[in-house]
Amino acid sequence: MDGEFDAREYKRIGKGVREVWIQASYNPVRNGAGRSWASKAATDITEVKLRECGV
Repeated sequence: MDGEFDAREYKRIGKGVREVWIQASYNPVRNGAGRSWASKAATDITEVKLRECGV
């Protein structure tokens, strides 16, 4: 992340090499001292994605 907002669907690999899909947004956060990090909000959408694929 280059300090910019980002929101999309991401494929991840979970425990047991299980496919996991999340819908996430990453928001840059900076404090007065110049320290920065990303705040993330995510929802598991695996069931929806698998249904779309006919699994």
